[in-house]
Amino acid sequence: MDSHGGKNLCMIDSTHIKVHRDGVNPAGGKEKQVMKRTKDGLNTKLHTAVDGRCQPQSLILTAGSEADVVHAPALLESVEARKVLMDKVYDSDALLEIIASKGMKACTPPRSNRVAPVAYDKELYKKRHCVENFFEKIKRMRRISTRYDKTDVSFMAFVLLSICTLSLRNQF
Repeated sequence: MDSHGGKNLCMIDSTHIKVHRDGVNPAGGKEKQVMKRTKDGLNTKLHTAVDGRCQPQSLILTAGSEADVVHAPALLESVEARKVLMDKVYDSDALLEIIASKGMKACTPPRSNRVAPVAYDKELYKKRHCVENFFEKIKRMRRISTRYDKTDVSFMAFVLLSICTLSLRNQF
């Protein structure tokens, strides 16, 4: 297997999922669920790590207002890859150290305010489209693109069901 595909690569990213008004008032209150008000209303965020074949390796559900970089170490805990491709919101010294300590190489464009920008492989970075393709495919399912479920457990179950359905159809 070459170093530009398959299990040698990992791409991480997140996507916002708007909470429908039917999913707003769960039993026990929305404070116990991962949904937070943003400028566009209530949102949930799905963080994902996928391999070079667009297969999900790790999933985390958080409130829509939480920063992506905070959840990246948890996403990478169970991932075995040589290279990790991320967009510039993940450009943090602490995260880059964690990635290096796991024996992986990070490929992320530097933030515009970085004093000493870190070089990255622009050709390799283009392969990050796998994680975007993953989100596009699971969001074709209406129940995933808009959260109708009141509880996190129920919503995550439908996310996993959509992944199983797409795998069975060989869509990834």
